[in-house]
Amino acid sequence: MKDQHKNQLGTILTIVLLLVCLKPNQGTSTDMDWSFQGEAALWSAAEDTPTDRRELGYRYLPELNLSLPLSDGLQLDGMIMGNLSGTAYSVNGSDSDTTHEEKPYRLWARLSSDQAGVRLGLQEISFGPGKILRSLRWFDQKDSRDPTGFTDGVNALLFRYYFESNANIWAWTMTGNEDPMGISLLNTVENSHEQGARVQLATGSAEIGLSLHHRQAEPYAYPGVPAPASDELQENRIGFDLTWDLGIGLYLESTYLELEENGFIPESQLFLTLGCDYTFDIGNGLGSIVEVMGVDLRYNNQETRDGTVWLLAVSEQISLNLLDQVGVLALRNFDTEITTLQASWARTTDNWVFTLMGYTSDTGSGEPESSPFSFSSVTGQQGVRLLVQYNH
Repeated sequence: MKDQHKNQLGTILTIVLLLVCLKPNQGTSTDMDWSFQGEAALWSAAEDTPTDRRELGYRYLPELNLSLPLSDGLQLDGMIMGNLSGTAYSVNGSDSDTTHEEKPYRLWARLSSDQAGVRLGLQEISFGPGKILRSLRWFDQKDSRDPTGFTDGVNALLFRYYFESNANIWAWTMTGNEDPMGISLLNTVENSHEQGARVQLATGSAEIGLSLHHRQAEPYAYPGVPAPASDELQENRIGFDLTWDLGIGLYLESTYLELEENGFIPESQLFLTLGCDYTFDIGNGLGSIVEVMGVDLRYNNQETRDGTVWLLAVSEQISLNLLDQVGVLALRNFDTEITTLQASWARTTDNWVFTLMGYTSDTGSGEPESSPFSFSSVTGQQGVRLLVQYNH
C-alpha cells in the first residue's frame, strides 16, 4: 500500500511539474484555467502526563485545481492534492522515533452545470450542522480542536442536484475505503461497495435533512468473546438533521446505526446532538457554541448496554483585533467524569497562521481520556502545542 501511495504521489508531482513548466504567459488566451497553491504546517507538542512526551511534526498539502468550460453550460474541473507528512517524537527522554507518509489527499474530477454535478475520485464528503459533537460525522475525521480542519478523503462517485427552491439531493457509491470512517469503529469489507443518499429541504427559517447509507462492515471480536460466525455484517445508517435560524442558531442532528445481529457488538447505536450558536455584541463579536450529545448502544431486544453516555461541549471565541483571536473550549464526559479544558490564541496574516494551544484534563474518578488532534498523535492530560501554517 505504501508503494502504491508513493507511485500515485510521484504521478501527481510529475503532472504538477509539467503544468508549471507549460503554463502560458500572461495575456495568452487558453480555455483551460488552473491554479496551484498549497498549505504547509509545522507543529511542536509537549506533554507532562501520563508520559513525558515531545513531538515535532510537519505536513505539506500541494494543491492543483483545473477548470475547463464545455458547451451547453457544462464545466469540467478537478483537483490533485498530495499529503507529505512526518513526525519525530520521544517518550520519557528516549531517542526519537520518526514516521513519514506520502500519499494522495484529494484526487477527483467533476462534471457540473448550474444545478447538478457528478464528482469521481478521492474527495471529502461531509454534511450536517453539528460543529463539535457531530452525530453525522459519517465519512471524515474532522476534529473541532484541530484548526487546520484536516481529514482524509473517501473514494466515491458523488452526484448532487440543486433545485431552485434551495432543496438538494445527493447520491453516492463508494469502494476502497476499508479503514473506519467517522463514528464507526468497524472496517469496511475489502473490495465491497457502499451506497447512500441524502435529501435536504428548505422551509421558512429552517432546513431539514435526511441521509441514508448501507455498507458491509468487517467484524472483530473483543478479548474473551467468541469470534463472530460471519466475515461481514450488514450495516445501515439513517441520519436526520434540522436547523433553525431564529436570531440564535438552533440545530439538531442524529444517527441511528443498525448492524446485523452478531452478539459481540451492539446492533443498535443511536447518536443525538443538540446545539446552538450565537454571536454576542461584545468587542469584535463573541462567538458561542453549546452542544450536548447522547450516545445509546444496545444489543437487540436488550436494555441499553451501559446506559446512555452524555457529552457536553462549550466553545467561546473572540477576535481581539484584525489579526488576533482567542478561544476557550470545554468538553465534559458525564460517564467517565472527565473534563478537558483548552485555551488557544491564533494570529492570522495574509499567508501565515500562528496558533498556540494549551490544555488540561481533570479525570475525576475516571481513566485518562485519549483525545488526539487530527494532526498529531500526542495524547494525555496536560500539554501545550504550537502550530505554524503557511498558505501560498
